[in-house]
Amino acid sequence: MKKLVGFEIQSGTIVSKDTGEVIPWSNCLLRCISDDDLKDNEYGYTVAEQKLKTLFVCKSLGLKPDVKEEVVITELGKILQKEIDFTIGSVKGKYEINGFKIVK
Repeated sequence: MKKLVGFEIQSGTIVSKDTGEVIPWSNCLLRCISDDDLKDNEYGYTVAEQKLKTLFVCKSLGLKPDVKEEVVITELGKILQKEIDFTIGSVKGKYEINGFKIVK
């Protein structure tokens, strides 16, 4: 079980060294508690953070990719304390976590 207990929005811009283009970026740091894969000497829950591109979070929440940050914050706030499960997919030829689904 993984339960979403908090999140942080991280965003900004970077400047391409090659073109000088200003490129916006945005990530969400999802904070979860989990009782999955506890070691023999661990009890209760472990705490984990998972960074996802905001684009993947929007897709997971059924939002358009260009919504304002405030909308993402509001929608993530609605699922705090909900059980989630991360999804895995191929990104640039490598498998990585590319979203989540609400379990309960």
